[in-house]
Amino acid sequence: MNSAHDEDRFLTIGEAARIWRVSPDSLRSWARQGKLHPVSTPGGQRRFRQRELAAVLGNPRVAAPDGPPGATRRAGAPSSRFREHAMGLPTLARLRADAVPGSPEAYEAREELEITRARRETDALRREMEQARIEVAKHEEAERVRREEEQRLEGLREYGRSCAAGLPIEWRQQVISLLQGFVTATNIPPSLPDYEARALVAAKVDQVQEQYDAQRKREFSDAMLRLQVQGLVQKGRNAAAQLTASWDPRDAAEAQAEVARDLARCVEPDWSDADVRRRVEEILDAWEEEEVEGDEDDEDHEVDEADREGW
Repeated sequence: MNSAHDEDRFLTIGEAARIWRVSPDSLRSWARQGKLHPVSTPGGQRRFRQRELAAVLGNPRVAAPDGPPGATRRAGAPSSRFREHAMGLPTLARLRADAVPGSPEAYEAREELEITRARRETDALRREMEQARIEVAKHEEAERVRREEEQRLEGLREYGRSCAAGLPIEWRQQVISLLQGFVTATNIPPSLPDYEARALVAAKVDQVQEQYDAQRKREFSDAMLRLQVQGLVQKGRNAAAQLTASWDPRDAAEAQAEVARDLARCVEPDWSDADVRRRVEEILDAWEEEEVEGDEDDEDHEVDEADREGW
């Protein structure tokens, strides 16, 4: 009765009352007063811890081994059920097989059955609680790993955004969108060293930087070509002004306007100054020929008018 195994047993209220020779009502009263602290099984049955009963009520007065529940036996002489239990024998099966209804053996069999059921329920509850604790621990660990991984990836995205700090706002927006899709656990696994992960992010940002530099280069080249064409056109207009300086002011203005329109349409960046001057001279020559033909037509028209008047 004083072994470590017995002291940790859970007893029904009937078994506790029988062993300590008290009434079940007294045990219930002491439990309500807080002197005893029974536990409830998942099935709602009350169980008293033997260790607590011994501490509160002292050493029990044990029932006689073969007598009725009211009989007593010599202290220190264990009953046959406790002896067999200590030896590890299947007392429950034997008692249920040999017990006579209403006998002490039948009473002990019922008590032992209740204790066994309570132990099984308690063990099942402990296993459920342990499994729940394990599941909670797994969930907390998974959540911790997820937060750490998200922090790692966000740190890499922040590094990528810092690499694009020199780009215009619209190009930085492209970098942000690019990093959002690229910086993932699949593309940059946690096993990758930090310096390699940063190198991958920097290389991705460099792709956008190269596109931006290429566009700037094209825009600069186009601007230089436009300036070159404008310079050639201006030289052509200057040449036209020089070549028409002796012309009638009205004819000169019209010819210069024609030269400006033609040069704006046809001058290319690879033209030379000589090409532009040659084009200006061709336009002015064609203009003079048209003017001469127009003057001759006017003279013929005047002669015809004079002849008709003389007739």
